[in-house]
Amino acid sequence: DLLDADPAALDGATTARAHAQVHWAGFTRAFVSEKQVLEAASATWREHFALTLTSAESIAFEQTIRRFALGDYRDLLVAVARTPGVLRAGGAASVDGNASRPLSTAYARLIAEDFGPGTLSVEEIRAVATVLSGWGLDGQGRFRFDPSRHAATPARVGGWMTPGRSGEAGLDDGVSLIRHLASMSGTAPRVATLLCRRLAGDGADQSVIDRAAAAYAAERTSIAAVVRVALSAAGDGGPTERAGDEWLVAALRALGASVDIGTPWDRAQAGSVPYELRRVGAEAAAARRRRQRGHRHDWWTSPSAVSARWASARRLTEGAAGVQVDLDRFAPGVETAAHLFIDSLAARLDGTTLTADERDALLAYLGVGADDLVGPDDDLPLADVVALVLSFPSFMRRDRGAGR
Repeated sequence: DLLDADPAALDGATTARAHAQVHWAGFTRAFVSEKQVLEAASATWREHFALTLTSAESIAFEQTIRRFALGDYRDLLVAVARTPGVLRAGGAASVDGNASRPLSTAYARLIAEDFGPGTLSVEEIRAVATVLSGWGLDGQGRFRFDPSRHAATPARVGGWMTPGRSGEAGLDDGVSLIRHLASMSGTAPRVATLLCRRLAGDGADQSVIDRAAAAYAAERTSIAAVVRVALSAAGDGGPTERAGDEWLVAALRALGASVDIGTPWDRAQAGSVPYELRRVGAEAAAARRRRQRGHRHDWWTSPSAVSARWASARRLTEGAAGVQVDLDRFAPGVETAAHLFIDSLAARLDGTTLTADERDALLAYLGVGADDLVGPDDDLPLADVVALVLSFPSFMRRDRGAGR
């Protein structure tokens, strides 16, 4: 009920409840939606513009990025810059033209360096701060431009400049400048890299990124243009490791699981999707990084992450808390060599191709030789075998773009 609400009417909603609904909706769309490119793009922006948000802020932010996820990056950046969470995080409410106080550059740096080209000089950052002075929040936590707090002084950023206009024209200058930042040459490769790595794999070579950046510039900051290049190279860009929430969605889809998406969000109930998202999702990795006081990106392949993935997969195969799985579909229909059965089972799990070591590990777990026969009359520990495949590195590899 919160996702479609007017953010201005969310003052009574708890932050935890709002975040839970945003997270649950993200999972649901990724699990059942046919618009997987839109979901991948939305997830990319959700991560790129990652901030700590309150309830109303998280709803407004989610509504914004989904509206512009595949559109014009200029429109997306202007809309994001005006969301309450970004304004508050950048301290925009304190940015003004009062000569008695130094001009704050925090909001300018957030927009230009984190979300824009990231190549501006100190003087240009100050110019951005000058143009965006007066941008802030009203008493209800919504965007407001205060002309009385706007510094109407000349400013130049790259090829963009203003003589320093006052009144509502000052707001127009701010919008124009943000659109210029989205159009600058330094922004194109950043946007292209984000989307290519998400859709074509972390191994997307530089030529693919360069083509995507060129398409971004040629089609006037079109996100869809970048996506088309990324998807066309998805089979050649190299594998991406499925991590966090994406791994859980992929595991459930591979299992052919039935998930009761109407089940209330209960993060404490073992085996429920919310519980597993907390145990193996992005939140788990963030907590791990906080404990290590660093930003390690290899957490997903650490022993603790592999163990967590195995435990999660085992709970999913048991089918608990709103998740139903039919393991009989993975049982051998006729007697067949054990290694062929294992390869066939893995292939039914989203086309996974096992390495020789992974196949040998499963044979050892079953206590059979590669050519020993297994059949429908054998009491095979299917829940364990399926869970092991889902936790193996081979299942973590995603080579075919957003649809996988």
